[in-house]
Amino acid sequence: MAEFHMNDPFCSVNSVDLSDHVVSVELAYGSETLDVTAGGDAVRNFIAGLKTITCSVTFNQDFAASKTYITLYSLVGAAGTAVSIGADATASISATNPRFNFTAFPSSLPLVTGAVGSAMQISVPFIGQTDITVATS
Repeated sequence: MAEFHMNDPFCSVNSVDLSDHVVSVELAYGSETLDVTAGGDAVRNFIAGLKTITCSVTFNQDFAASKTYITLYSLVGAAGTAVSIGADATASISATNPRFNFTAFPSSLPLVTGAVGSAMQISVPFIGQTDITVATS
């Protein structure tokens, strides 16, 4: 069994590589659960509904050109943004280092956060709009 060390996560938003600003990332893939219980059923019955994709990335905030603020600000609530997430930005894409690609939009964007003396980090939630494609080469 292989174990993984998260050292250099990959994150690209709207074709801009923001990997050097990523503090943490969580990409979740799920399905809605629909209750189809009917009269006479002794237990609840469920079926799978639509897929759900949620992604949260914590970035070190940066207001410079082609960095977090400039890249993400205009995308809040805008449909059709390409997002790519991977576990290792420096290793080649492979079956053991896949890239997860999907279309999403950031549902909110913290602009200024933090306390005096702390790093300014922003947690950005992305809502998936298309299914995930997995690149392995």
